[in-house]
Amino acid sequence: MKAISLWQPWASAIAAGLKQVETRGWSTSYRGPLAIHAAKHRTLDEEIFWGLNIENTGLMDSFKSIGVSSFDELPFGAIVCTCVLEHCAHSESFGSTWALSETEELFGNYSCGRFGWILRDVVPITPVQFKGRQGFFEWDAPAQKP
Repeated sequence: MKAISLWQPWASAIAAGLKQVETRGWSTSYRGPLAIHAAKHRTLDEEIFWGLNIENTGLMDSFKSIGVSSFDELPFGAIVCTCVLEHCAHSESFGSTWALSETEELFGNYSCGRFGWILRDVVPITPVQFKGRQGFFEWDAPAQKP
């Protein structure tokens, strides 16, 4: 399965159902199953974003639903969910063709010249440690137990 790395808390925001559009500086023609990987490195900027926008807000309930109650509980260096990459659109089409919620705007960069990858059928998983890479990379999903 193809996978892509995102910084935290953006990766877990997808797993928590808060983010359905991943914004990137590049387009993709790929459509299909996609694993979301949380990058291993933590930055002060991520922790500040968490403190200002997630901690002590209504968004915490969504993170708690996937077992995350604080920034320190976010999984790093792990696959956190799977989904389907359904469509890729120019950022300029968001707001007109594609409506965005406040939360979606918070978690995305819709500047001119960027692209939004529309994700659907998100399935959070127990984080699986895995080494991420830049761009798409391959991840062999564990076999499902009957």
